[in-house]
Amino acid sequence: VQVKGKIAGKQYALYEILVERGDKWNVTLKSSNNYIGYTVKDAKGNRYDFLEDSPVSGYYVIRVELNSTGAKSKQPANFTLDIKFEMEKSKPISD
Repeated sequence: VQVKGKIAGKQYALYEILVERGDKWNVTLKSSNNYIGYTVKDAKGNRYDFLEDSPVSGYYVIRVELNSTGAKSKQPANFTLDIKFEMEKSKPISD
């Protein structure tokens, strides 16, 4: 999944994704603005600055925002968020 967006000042963008325990996923944020970043929170509210195999099933929230220096500048920041999944193997429901 690729998402394009734009934020400025204290604005932020939220993306909610349903993930199953054990799914492998990766998020890459691209922007020409050096003050932009993202964080991830799992379904229990635990925060991740990096991604690993999903420890719990549920909705994960990716928050894209500017740090305090970027927010003060009020300059718009265009960004592209690439989200890639590798789902855990499962058995078919019926044969």
